[in-house]
Amino acid sequence: MLNKVNNGVIDQKTISPRELGDLFGKSPRWSRKLIREKRIQAIKEFGSYMIPISEVDRILNSAERVEA
Repeated sequence: MLNKVNNGVIDQKTISPRELGDLFGKSPRWSRKLIREKRIQAIKEFGSYMIPISEVDRILNSAERVEA
């Protein structure tokens, strides 16, 4: 993860496929499938995928709202 420290607070810029899966209640395999299908953007560095937080924001902003 790429992190930036501002006044003692860490500003996370990327998450791993495992973290994305955990966030959405899915597996890391689901996250990697989205990357392969080019449904989300990712950076592959040193053999590992890093997913920008902006992609999480994009997914959440495009999600359909459901009333409970």
